[in-house]
Amino acid sequence: MLNRRQFNKGLLAVALGGLASHLSANDKIKFNQMMAEQSAYGPLVEDPKGILDLPARFSYQIISRLNEPMNDGLLVPDRADGMGCFALDDERVVLVRNHEIAPPKTCLV
Repeated sequence: MLNRRQFNKGLLAVALGGLASHLSANDKIKFNQMMAEQSAYGPLVEDPKGILDLPARFSYQIISRLNEPMNDGLLVPDRADGMGCFALDDERVVLVRNHEIAPPKTCLV
């Protein structure tokens, strides 16, 4: 069982893992070494897909991508700014995302 401090350290490692994908190869090695020292979960393992490096035995799943059709027929919007996960029962959760949707900018002549 993880305590809150261990969970937060792991969350930080995951959050900063995306940053590593934007670093040069040399900076990425240094970044991974630093994360290994700070994380209770060990060093980040390079993702062969180049999306998100995570500690060993961690995984991710992409649930949607910008402009992909959703099950309601609309496209996944841009500018997601909040998300929450809520238990439905012992086996399922629901993920709720908020997007700051604005009307398209138009030019009036």
